[in-house]
Amino acid sequence: MSYLYLDESGQFKGQKNRRSIVGGIFSKHKNITDSDVRAIFKQFGYDNTPFHGKDLDNATLSKIIDALINFCKTNEFEPVIFIPRRDFFVINDVITYINVLTDSVAKFLIKKAQLINDITIVIEHRVNLLENSYKERINEAIAKTVALYGSINKNITCDVYIQNKDNVFLQIADAIVHTFYRLDVSYNLDDTEFDENVKQKFKQWIEPYKIYIHGASSPSETIRDMIADGDYIQAVMYIANYQKKDKDVQKIIPSIIERLCQLNVLHLNTILYSVLALYYDNVNVKRLLDDFEIYVIFLLKNFLPELQNKLSQYHKQPEDIQWAFCYCYMILLTLYNHKGDPRSFEQIYTQAQQYIASSTFDFDFLSARLRIPILYGVHLTNQFNFEKAYDVMITLQRKIEDAFAFINESDENLTVKPRIIGEIIGTGLQALMYKTLQYNGNWDEVRELSNKAIDSFEYSEDIKRQYQYRVQIETYAGNSQQARMYLAKSVGIEYTSDAELLETILKLEREGAFPLLHFLRMYYVDVMKEPDTHVKHYYEIVTAAIAKYASSFQQIIRINAYPLHSILHYLMIVYMLNNSNASRKEATEYYQKAQDLCKRNNAITIKTIEISLEADYLWSQLYIDSKDVIKNKDNIMKKFDKLIKLSEGMTVHSYIAKAKEKFENTPVEKWNTLWNMFPY
Repeated sequence: MSYLYLDESGQFKGQKNRRSIVGGIFSKHKNITDSDVRAIFKQFGYDNTPFHGKDLDNATLSKIIDALINFCKTNEFEPVIFIPRRDFFVINDVITYINVLTDSVAKFLIKKAQLINDITIVIEHRVNLLENSYKERINEAIAKTVALYGSINKNITCDVYIQNKDNVFLQIADAIVHTFYRLDVSYNLDDTEFDENVKQKFKQWIEPYKIYIHGASSPSETIRDMIADGDYIQAVMYIANYQKKDKDVQKIIPSIIERLCQLNVLHLNTILYSVLALYYDNVNVKRLLDDFEIYVIFLLKNFLPELQNKLSQYHKQPEDIQWAFCYCYMILLTLYNHKGDPRSFEQIYTQAQQYIASSTFDFDFLSARLRIPILYGVHLTNQFNFEKAYDVMITLQRKIEDAFAFINESDENLTVKPRIIGEIIGTGLQALMYKTLQYNGNWDEVRELSNKAIDSFEYSEDIKRQYQYRVQIETYAGNSQQARMYLAKSVGIEYTSDAELLETILKLEREGAFPLLHFLRMYYVDVMKEPDTHVKHYYEIVTAAIAKYASSFQQIIRINAYPLHSILHYLMIVYMLNNSNASRKEATEYYQKAQDLCKRNNAITIKTIEISLEADYLWSQLYIDSKDVIKNKDNIMKKFDKLIKLSEGMTVHSYIAKAKEKFENTPVEKWNTLWNMFPY
């Protein structure tokens, strides 16, 4: 856990007296106690009274800061000072302070992106500012920064606290920030001398840790600064972020389009690619779906058409940026697959196909074009149309492999292993896996395709993902030992025990969400097949690991997006079937959390997960308690009816109708045999 302590010296008042400094200290791994810090201040008479730098003369302050510099260096504490790039307009002291503070936290996270996974930010309390005002604005700034900057860990955890000077680390922050303020602004505060050697020592210590911020009073001012600096990538993303609600930002759009048209085509496309690649990462990896749906639609429907229309005035061709439209379609199709929203997918897919038919693509941007039919295969799988999805992918695979074979033949020293072929095989594999699960097919055929998918990738992340698909295959095929072996490989260990494997997964924190899904699915399938055989042992392993790594587990629970729905579902079954008072209570809590998640989303795929959750909850209650279930069964059938109506005109419609018929004609006490109807 990293720590950042922030304080302020001076005030943001007027044009003549507007200089104020925000800064403090940062520790990557805080390995000292409050007592260690108090011992330093106690040397200078601060025993029970908090330190305040503004109360000291220059001579005293220089002695204390000299000792603190040595102390911080020894204990690997870094100073932090935030400096505006230009003078900024002061609205009033409080508002300007919050603007500077939020901008400072955002820039700090960007600068330390590769170092921070979890951070606690402690800010000195201002008497004229409500605590919630700090937290809301800072948390908003953190969320926006994580979304807009690809270098920041997508699963970073930030906890913000507002405290007073009783916190001794805030006293160090006070000493640093006030010393900088004293030397930079008000050196002549008193007649005593600030030791010259300490002054130079302090400046040398601080210099590498200065962070420059825009310091603007509004999004439009920040965007103008970015454009003036030539930072078009960030300017475009800020415009997409703020244009919907800010008329001043909307007025900037023509000017940045004018600037972009003046660039050479290579530079222009580099900017657009940087923006779109970051958006794709936020959608495909970080799953920030709602925000980025708005941003990508703005680019596709507004920004890019205006840019394309303007290009001809600068001796460029509209075709120069056709690839960017295709990339936007690819992102939106990915987004709607992740949302489980097949209706929106089909609307955008139709538009994409029409656009592609009249467009040409440079080889450099061909991957976006080729991913669109792969996304269609994922869509068909989400529609439970497994056979068609598999056939489409096999046909596409053959065509792409034939095309790349000619490239290999063009140079005997050239070996091409396109990632796109691995993606095609992987998508076909998922369709074949679910088809085999539904119709009791040949699992050896699925394994053969899985081996081919694994061999098709070069990057370790892709291979790990294929290992996890293999876990799912072996789980469904009833080969639990192989499932455990592949799951262990996916997280970088050799399998020795379930307990060690689960602990390793939880140590990954949020990165462990999908491995945890696959682990719990193994338990879920086992106990649904044989409710009395394994559940006690599985419950003990799960509860022990969660208790040991409670903080890590809570980080996964905070995700509030798929696969959390299914993680909670599988936990609910294991806990309910353990059948103790405590486990049944926790099972109900997991059920309610999963139910709440499903109710927030009307996407068809999520609604199938919700029905599966409700059916399993009812079956598990009956299994342990034999209570009357007729009313609850009727409620589930009504949910089926709503979903059938919602899916009218879609491929999934007939599958859901058949599933309802199976559940209706199967006694509730045997619903555990239908666990594979909605396997997502």
